[in-house]
Amino acid sequence: MTKNLLKIRKNEILNKIYNYSFKYKTIGEKYLFDRRISFRNNVSYLPKLKVSKLMEVAGCSREELEKIGFVFNGHKYSFLSGLLLPHIDHFDNVNSMVFRSNNTTGRRYFNTKGAFQIPYNFEKADFNKDVYVTEGGIDCLSAIEMGFKNVVATPTCNISKQMYNSFQFFKKNIYLIFDTDSAGLNGMVNVYKTMTSEGFDNVSFIVLNMPDKLFDLNDCLKAGFKKKDILGFIQSPVNVTPPKVLPPLQEIDKRIKRYYNREVSLVRLVESLTSKDGVHYKCPFPKHSGEKEGSLYIYEGQNSFQCLGCKKGGYVWDFAKNMVEDPDDVKSIIDWLKEHTGK
Repeated sequence: MTKNLLKIRKNEILNKIYNYSFKYKTIGEKYLFDRRISFRNNVSYLPKLKVSKLMEVAGCSREELEKIGFVFNGHKYSFLSGLLLPHIDHFDNVNSMVFRSNNTTGRRYFNTKGAFQIPYNFEKADFNKDVYVTEGGIDCLSAIEMGFKNVVATPTCNISKQMYNSFQFFKKNIYLIFDTDSAGLNGMVNVYKTMTSEGFDNVSFIVLNMPDKLFDLNDCLKAGFKKKDILGFIQSPVNVTPPKVLPPLQEIDKRIKRYYNREVSLVRLVESLTSKDGVHYKCPFPKHSGEKEGSLYIYEGQNSFQCLGCKKGGYVWDFAKNMVEDPDDVKSIIDWLKEHTGK
């Protein structure tokens, strides 16, 4: 099958899934309403759909679903249930979509692969006006709800080359406004660097100094903020070079650590991962495997731990650092904590 035929086939599958899910859009609208979003833009919903039913709806094989990334090998999903945010072009074709899962384990976001990628809300964008680019469709809808005009969204903070190409349609200023966690800020700076190196001279990025516990635009919306408040949070001027923006990352990292150390019960986290041996737990750290007797002790009052075997100790953040492959990779630590705590 040629590349063009393959692309057409993928678009056919995506459009069939979207058309089916659109029947349940009222559930998706409730999902948004719970997040204070009343603006609607082609939002749909998959209602606890088994993979076999999804294959029937799409008229394709499981292999084809896996090729476009909608169903992943190795993930423990017996069904798919959650919000669909389709990325639609000006010809009303679903070229890609983001699936925000309700399942409590595994990955939350599913980005379809292979199809030409465009930003979310692209079909409603005005190419001749300034545009704001958020990280994720929920933040895009939140920005519109708060009073921003002409907003589109990338699926994640890391975007593809095809996505970069779609931004060439915008003739005025492009303002990147991603999440304020370290992953979002680093991603925004990387996108800025890549776009400027590709010849974009109209791109800028905005760093927001949000109040504690607020990390994205939906957090701000739920807290009652409007556009004027968001603009008041601007910590750095637009059109600045990345080195002037990078220092706030250190402070953001500290705030993230404090949040997890305070909000996550270390006892519950440890009990979900390992068994207890008397007053100690068996150490679950990958680099301390094969332990026969428990050596990990939890200090509940301090929400901290100490392993007598591998000599590691600290708080929730330190515990998570020991569970990931690279303890210096802040994004992987956050992803691990989100997966295992839901926060």
